[in-house]
Amino acid sequence: MLTDWIIDHLIKWLIKEKPSLGVPLCNFSRVRTVIKPGDVVLVEGRSRSSTIIKLATHSHWSHAALSIGPLNQISDPATRKLVEQHYDGPPHRLLIIEALMDRGVVVSDLQNEYGRHHLRICRPAGLLPQDNTKVMRFAARHIGCKYDFHYLVDILRFLL
Repeated sequence: MLTDWIIDHLIKWLIKEKPSLGVPLCNFSRVRTVIKPGDVVLVEGRSRSSTIIKLATHSHWSHAALSIGPLNQISDPATRKLVEQHYDGPPHRLLIIEALMDRGVVVSDLQNEYGRHHLRICRPAGLLPQDNTKVMRFAARHIGCKYDFHYLVDILRFLL
């Protein structure tokens, strides 16, 4: 279908990243020691869509992901089972759940995806452990869902 082809090519154009400067912008050793499950990871992206988002939002941050910690440390059995269905890497790696234009909602290895990006960790204040478990389970239930393009359309409409 022609519209699918157009959308596919538009997504590929939007997610193309500018080359890295070669110097990591975050100290991933430090990130590894402070990040906790339930933290929100903000990413300063380098793609065309990231540039549009940063312009529209007047922010350095263009992407957000939810930290769920290493697979072997997810304490909630339901969440662990959902993540296991979509992740087959080493169980000790720091994992995030994120929504990507080209892949939908996925589980990713934080270091592999963003170890050479500028990151900020945000921790919700006053969140009870059982509420944190609910948030991570909610996110895990959405793994495999398609990307919601309404947000991007709203940003484009705002810019025009």
